[in-house]
Amino acid sequence: MKEKMRANQAIYICGECKKIVHSLKDLFFVEEIPGRGFCSEVCIQHFYSKVVNYFDDIEKELRKNKKLEKEDALKHIADRKKLEVVMGKPDEIWSLSNEIGEKFYSYISCIEEDDRKQYIIVICFVYDFAPSFVISVTATEDQELLNEYRIGEKVTDIGAFLKGRVVRQDINSGLDHETVLYLENKKSQMLARILDKRVENDIPFEHHQKYFDCKDDTLRLPDEVYQSQDDDGDTVNTYIKSYEINDEIFYYFVMCINYHGASEEEFALPFLFFPSKSVDIYNMIKSGSCLEGTLKN
Repeated sequence: MKEKMRANQAIYICGECKKIVHSLKDLFFVEEIPGRGFCSEVCIQHFYSKVVNYFDDIEKELRKNKKLEKEDALKHIADRKKLEVVMGKPDEIWSLSNEIGEKFYSYISCIEEDDRKQYIIVICFVYDFAPSFVISVTATEDQELLNEYRIGEKVTDIGAFLKGRVVRQDINSGLDHETVLYLENKKSQMLARILDKRVENDIPFEHHQKYFDCKDDTLRLPDEVYQSQDDDGDTVNTYIKSYEINDEIFYYFVMCINYHGASEEEFALPFLFFPSKSVDIYNMIKSGSCLEGTLKN
């Protein structure tokens, strides 16, 4: 039966197509500006298309004036791993703000090859202290062109900025015994579900430690983040990232539960993290509402 409309029911409006939804979980957010949410990635692309074209035109003009249309450094922008390093661990972050609260960020990283310094530059929006939508990507070794992308004010403490989304890395650090046992129980419950979907040719449990370095990268720059409620009614955020290392393709999952510390500061505590090549496990785990998707154009 179709649900009747209620005058007092909350509504949210997509910033592009103006579709009305009734839950914040049905919206994607790219900027910190209140009220600017979108019902789909297609709407995000449409809304920001003129901004993307604007920065593309600026780059073309700058390169034409400096005769840098075919610069060797441009080869780096096709390397996904290098781009992920820029957005996850940049050497520089610059922020340009306007009077209505819009902020454009410039992430810059240096690459040294054959005693030459080349720079990858990503212009993007940032949401929840992480890149949310890529506007422009370029690379150069020309210092004058590089300076054109050092826009606005420089972020002086990159470490503090990147840690804005607080994630406690060690669930046993500073937690009481009861909480640790509770998280271990969560882990056991989820492992039981995973074992039901596991296939023989998946990555053996005894090899999981070899993939541990993927944990931080998955938390810092996930491909997708899903939020759901478990059987106990607790909020679980699942970070997912796909990898291709040494011709091996796999997913890495980090499952976190929200935790309020003694100071009422909220943390996302990882209670289970592991690699898998199983599409069935991927489909099972990515339940709930999508908080982040692949918004890179």
